[in-house]
Amino acid sequence: MKFSAIIGQNATKERFLRSARDGRVSHAQLIAGPEGSGTLPLALAYAQYLLCSNKQENDSCGTCSSCIRVSKLEHPDLHLSFPIVKEGTKVEKSDDRIAEFRKVFLEQPYMPLRHFLSELEEESKRPLIGTEEAGAIIHKLNYKSYEGEYKILVMWMAEFMNEVAANNLLKIIEEPPDNTVFLLIAESTESILPTILSRTQLIKVPALTDDEMMWVLTEGHSIPEEEAYNITMLAEGNYWAGLSMVLDLEDSGFSMQTFRAWMLLCHKKDIAGLISWSDEMASLTREQHKNFVRYALHIFRQCIIGAYTNNELLRAREDERDFISKFSQFVHGYNIVALMEEFNKSHYYLERNANPKLVFINLSFKVTALMFPKK
Repeated sequence: MKFSAIIGQNATKERFLRSARDGRVSHAQLIAGPEGSGTLPLALAYAQYLLCSNKQENDSCGTCSSCIRVSKLEHPDLHLSFPIVKEGTKVEKSDDRIAEFRKVFLEQPYMPLRHFLSELEEESKRPLIGTEEAGAIIHKLNYKSYEGEYKILVMWMAEFMNEVAANNLLKIIEEPPDNTVFLLIAESTESILPTILSRTQLIKVPALTDDEMMWVLTEGHSIPEEEAYNITMLAEGNYWAGLSMVLDLEDSGFSMQTFRAWMLLCHKKDIAGLISWSDEMASLTREQHKNFVRYALHIFRQCIIGAYTNNELLRAREDERDFISKFSQFVHGYNIVALMEEFNKSHYYLERNANPKLVFINLSFKVTALMFPKK
């Protein structure tokens, strides 16, 4: 993958390019950024540049033998590590799933871990990077490089390393073999051992900007500007979230109409209506479920932003602005934290294949209690 194929992130690209041009490639780097920011494509574009035999000033050539094999994730000096599910399988390490990983990544380079697991029908099980994986990494990196100047390990979702695996890798990360580069990728550094953090150079990757999202939606996916704007407001810098909306476009008013109808049922405390509404929601796809919950979170955030900024900083369409101005009386400092927590939990449950009807019924009761309590 070339740097030119990465959406935005120009500052991070330049940082990588400058380190290579100056001969100051850190042997252990932790690339941390939120879902949909492009951390994995960035790491692989960096790896391709380092291994390229005909480097250009601002990118790999894309046509040499090394570039072609990196782009297919088949270069012998590029090693990949990622969380795998061991429970109920004969899988011990990443190499046992490399064919599946290549296929899914090449189809969706910005994929989150849950998408990869979903493609393997393992989304309900716990993935990890374990001791067998650490042993395999040490074994592979102790060999000399086959062709390139570098041996590169790209570890995706490094926060899924268990403690034993992390401790086993400490020494080789601190004192790697010659010309070995570790590129660890994480969405959160909180679960990574401090000893690992202290041995890596942290590179923070931000979420995509609104302009970057708008560009890729309108130019890359030919989405009309108004629809692209709506998706940009909802995705909040997460390209995967935006892409899921592109792949599953409903009419632009779907979420708004559904949310408004739902809140009315909650306000009326219409139990039969809420059960019927949850039945209808359950018939949608999992991505539609998650998109709707994400949309609800967006509306709640805008209610609070509007209240504290006199609507000056609202990120909403005109029809939403009118609704938010009226609806915001029910969203305030006393319930917003609890509401956000309940919706985030519901999103988490839906990601893990929970029964959507039960999720939405439970969420309906929580919303009713928090927003429309008995007087």
